[in-house]
Amino acid sequence: MVLAKHRVKQNGIFYCIPDDELYSLYRNREAFIDKYGRLINSKTKRVIKELEQSADDRPIYVLPPQEDHPIRDAVVSKVTDVVVDTIVYDVMPKIWSYILEPKIKRIYHSVISGKKTKAETIIEKERPAKRVSTAQLVRKTETEKQEKSKMTEEEIIAVQKSAITHYIGLLEDLRTLHDAGVIDDVSKTLEQLTNPATIEQFNQALSSNPNLLEMKQHIKVTTLLGRDLFQNGIYVPLQQEEIKLLVK
Repeated sequence: MVLAKHRVKQNGIFYCIPDDELYSLYRNREAFIDKYGRLINSKTKRVIKELEQSADDRPIYVLPPQEDHPIRDAVVSKVTDVVVDTIVYDVMPKIWSYILEPKIKRIYHSVISGKKTKAETIIEKERPAKRVSTAQLVRKTETEKQEKSKMTEEEIIAVQKSAITHYIGLLEDLRTLHDAGVIDDVSKTLEQLTNPATIEQFNQALSSNPNLLEMKQHIKVTTLLGRDLFQNGIYVPLQQEEIKLLVK
């Protein structure tokens, strides 16, 4: 009669239980394996069997060291420049022109127009005012916004999300490539990423609409900066020095 051998893994080590009878004791918790690799009777605490041991037999893969590739480095640098230029000189200005600037102007005008003199308040009470519902005001605001911009609200949000995703992706790529030794001189790329106008537009976009930042990007930025972008629900602006520290 051939008795089956059973392999049991415990604490990352495989133990060989030589037959079905001993394995039945182990399976029914009538015996256990101690830290010395012995099968112990649960009731009497006596050693039943010294078990053979083996480490985890999964294969270990060792990656070869990364080689220098001047052509690849040049391509990576060129692609980075193109993407950064697109964000800085194309995407971010559109966000500023179509979304942030009109919103700031509306807020400014609403604050100025909200300050009325005492005489104006009395006159307004004396004459019947034409009442406009909140829904009409919302529709009017949306109409004015669409007249000023040829982009729809969905397109604007999509552009914002795309710009923020690209910028965060560039920060992550810059850190990864620098740590891997692929890029030695990051001064030019760093100068573009820390451009005051770029950072200001990034900060204004997120402070006005935190929902533009998806969970994945939020986790990436938190990991890169070592801090959360929001404290008690308030956006904490990104700083130039924080970006420079990514490649120190």
